[in-house]
Amino acid sequence: MSQTATLRFGPDTEWTLSVPANIPVTRCGDPRGEVLDDPAAAVSAALIDPLGHPPLHQATVAGDRVVLAVERGLPQRAAVLTAIVEALLEGGVAPSDVVV
Repeated sequence: MSQTATLRFGPDTEWTLSVPANIPVTRCGDPRGEVLDDPAAAVSAALIDPLGHPPLHQATVAGDRVVLAVERGLPQRAAVLTAIVEALLEGGVAPSDVVV
């Protein structure tokens, strides 16, 4: 016996797979939450105090090379990326070692 799992990616692409019944499948709907007035501030706050991990600036050091993969449709992309890159720079990562 099998179950069906649908994987969505990109703005309008999905794959439907048949998965054996003994393999756990978690179904996740669309993201839920509220629209943020200041996404950059929210990202900065999350990077300063992530759940169960040290702040990003403490988890990076000079010489680290970082690639940021960003979806094309990310709302307020520049503000969000600015907050992330600022945290990386604070941790000692060189601007030339960050690729978006």
